[in-house]
Amino acid sequence: MCFSLVVITYLATTALEFSIVSSIYDKINHFAAFLVLAMLVDFSFPNSRFNSAKIFLLIAYGISLEIIQNFLPHRMFSLFDIAADSLGLLAYGLLIPFIKRLAAFSDRWSD
Repeated sequence: MCFSLVVITYLATTALEFSIVSSIYDKINHFAAFLVLAMLVDFSFPNSRFNSAKIFLLIAYGISLEIIQNFLPHRMFSLFDIAADSLGLLAYGLLIPFIKRLAAFSDRWSD
């Protein structure tokens, strides 16, 4: 999980060779990154469900990245990015019943 946070933070704060502003691929990247982060956070703290505390921390992380980007000359703050992040978290929450059925992940929810 920590490695993923470092990689995502690096990618969110460095200049890229190509413009990603208003790109659908950028929003897909945000969605996918936060879907994966949600799963990593949920699995890293298995004693609690995927609850509002985990969601709040990840949203706060996403907003923090956007605030940092606001002060970088090669980046900008985007509410659409925060929305894509939030949709990734929502998607993970909706996928939990399906993930529970996968044998490889069933230990996460065993009591």
